[in-house]
Amino acid sequence: MALTLYLLRHAKAVLGDASTSDFDRPLAGRGQQEAARLAAWLGEHGHAPARVLCSSSQRTRETLGPLLAAWPTNSRIEISRELYNAGTDELLTLLRRQDGEARSIMLVGHNPAIEQLARALAGHGDEPALRRLRDHYPPAGLAIIEFDLSSWSDVRQGAGRLSAYETPRAM
Repeated sequence: MALTLYLLRHAKAVLGDASTSDFDRPLAGRGQQEAARLAAWLGEHGHAPARVLCSSSQRTRETLGPLLAAWPTNSRIEISRELYNAGTDELLTLLRRQDGEARSIMLVGHNPAIEQLARALAGHGDEPALRRLRDHYPPAGLAIIEFDLSSWSDVRQGAGRLSAYETPRAM
């Protein structure tokens, strides 16, 4: 496959309250453990995206932290407020705008958009993983979708092959 997309929902965050805005909610202790397990899993399986597009919220940046420590230093990281409230269509548009040599991209974001995008793009692939993806996309859930395409601008709904779907309990 020519392109690989990693769709990562941030790890478990603390519950919101009146003293903290939703944007500023940090990871809960469980979320920190999930992010560490995810980083270990990605490292063990040799996954290191060339480009990472991450929401600028506190919990997404904290999810990304342990992953960066497990990857080579040549991954291009972009933190963007644009991903914070992005819907599925906005994420797909953002993905299609990616150019250059990056053959693998990770989006670190929020539900429901990450889950909806994964379901929309994964038209076929590993059947047990597809069933799990359709059932539940928990915090720190990661879908890896491959496309037999040469350009991100050609990504379309149903065109991807789900090669892996990992959740904290499965790692």
